[in-house]
Amino acid sequence: FFSVMLGPDRTPSEHQWSLCVFDDILEFTGQNAVAYQEYFLRPLLAFITDEHPEVRQAAAYGCGLMAQTGGKAFEQACIDALPRLCQVCDDSACRETIASTNAMENALSAIVKMCQYRSDVTPVPEILPRLIQWLPITEDAEEAEHVYAYLCQLITSDYPGILGEGNSNLPRILSIFGDAFHSGVLDAEEKGIRETMKVIINQIQKSNEVWSACLLHLTE
Repeated sequence: FFSVMLGPDRTPSEHQWSLCVFDDILEFTGQNAVAYQEYFLRPLLAFITDEHPEVRQAAAYGCGLMAQTGGKAFEQACIDALPRLCQVCDDSACRETIASTNAMENALSAIVKMCQYRSDVTPVPEILPRLIQWLPITEDAEEAEHVYAYLCQLITSDYPGILGEGNSNLPRILSIFGDAFHSGVLDAEEKGIRETMKVIINQIQKSNEVWSACLLHLTE
C-alpha cells in the first residue's frame, strides 16, 4: 500500500507520508530494511530533489538513516544519493522558506552521516570545504545535534583540512557557532555540544593574532 503511494500519480502529501513510513523501517530495522528496498529505494533517491520541500526533507532524512543504520546493505544507495544531496545544499533557493530550509538541513545532515558512518565510500576530504559553506543549521534541532557534534569532533581531533590552509576556515567556523547559539537550535539537552563549542572558541581567543584576524572577517 505505502509503495503505491510513492507513484507519480500521487500527491506530494502522499509521497511524504509514504517516505516517512519507509524512513521508520530504516530507523528501526537497520540493515534488515534491505528486504524492502525494491518498494522504496528508487523513489526515495529520486525524491531527494523533488520540487516540494516536505518531500525532499523526508527523502533526505531516509538517506541519513541509510548511512547511519543501513550498513553495507545500503552502500551503493549512499554513493548514489550523495551527489543529489549536494545538489540540494548547493541550490541558491535552499533557504528561501522554513520548509526549504528544513529540507536542506536534512540533506546536509545526511551528508554528515555519510561522512561519519560511511567514510569508506564517501570522499570526506572533498566534502568538508563544502560542509563549512553549507552550514549553519538553525531550524532542525534533531539534525543540528548530529551535525554540530561531528563538526566539533573534526575540530578537536585536528582533522586534516577542517581548519583550512593557514586556519582560513576559523572565521567561518566562529560565524557558524554564533548562528547556532543565536538560533537556539541546540537546546538544554545538548549542553555537551554547546560546551565543546565554547571550549573551541576559548582556544581560538588564546591566540590574539588569530582571534583578531577572525574578528576582521566576521560580519556583524
